[in-house]
Amino acid sequence: MKLARQSLIGAAALFGILFVINLAYAYSQPRTTSNAVLQTESFEFGRKNYASEKKQMGNIAAAESQKYEKVATLSARSEQFENDEKRVRQIIKDFRAVIQFEQSSGLPGKRVIHLGIGVHPDQFDAMVLAARELGKLLSINVNKTDKTNEYKDIQAKRISLEKVRAGLMSLKGRNGKIEELIALEQKILEIEKEIQAMGVKLGEFDSENEFCTVKISLYESESTGGSMGRLFSNVIDALKSATLWSMGIAFFYLFCIAGFFFSIKVLERGREIFLKLKGQS
Repeated sequence: MKLARQSLIGAAALFGILFVINLAYAYSQPRTTSNAVLQTESFEFGRKNYASEKKQMGNIAAAESQKYEKVATLSARSEQFENDEKRVRQIIKDFRAVIQFEQSSGLPGKRVIHLGIGVHPDQFDAMVLAARELGKLLSINVNKTDKTNEYKDIQAKRISLEKVRAGLMSLKGRNGKIEELIALEQKILEIEKEIQAMGVKLGEFDSENEFCTVKISLYESESTGGSMGRLFSNVIDALKSATLWSMGIAFFYLFCIAGFFFSIKVLERGREIFLKLKGQS
C-alpha cells in the first residue's frame, strides 16, 4: 500500500514537472496561427523598376548618372486582416504609388495578399516606414542594386544592332538572287525585333517612369482571444504534451521492470538447469 502511494505521488510529481516545462516552452515560442500557408518568403512579379541619381566621380566636379534597382520586402501577420488591407491601400494612395502586382488567396481566417508596388524614389523610405506599422511585422529586407553597367550594355547593344541594320539596308538596292534577297529581308526583320526589345528594356530605365519597388505580404492570423485565450490554448497544449510524455516514461519504466524480472527468471531457470546437469554428472 505504501509502495502504491509513493508510486502515485511520484507519477503526479513527474506529470506536474512535465506540465510546467511544456507550458514554459509554449510561452517561449512566437505566437503561431492556424494559417498553414504562413511564410515569409518573397514573391516575384514580372515588372522591374529602376531609378537614377547623380553620383560624384571622386574629386571631379562632374557627376555621373547611376541607374539602380531598390526593393523593400515586408511580411506581416494580421489579426484584423480587412482593416490592415484597407490601411495598406490607403498608404499606397497617400504616397501616390502604383499597384503593379496583386495576388490574393485563402478563405477567411487564412487569407493572404501579396502586393507589388511602384513608388517614387523620394517617397520610398517614408512608405517603407509606414508599411512597417501594418499588423505584426515578421520580416523586412531592403536591397539596392547598381544597374548602371547593365543600362550601358543595353545601349551599346542597341547601337551595334542599328549599325548592322544600316549595313544590311544598304544591300537591299543591289541585284541578287531571289533567295538571297528573301534571306536579307528576314535578317533585317530579326534585327528589327532585337532593336525593339532593346528599346523596351531601355524604356524601363526612362527617367519619366522612375520607381522603386515595395513588396508587401500580409498574412491573416486567427485571433486567439487575447491573453486569456492564449493561456487556455497553451494550457491545453501543455496538458497534451505532459500526458504523452508521462505515458511514454510509464511504458518505458514498465518495460524496464518487466525486462528485469524476465532476466531474473531466465537466470533462475539457467541455474536450475545447470544444477540438474551437474547432479546428473
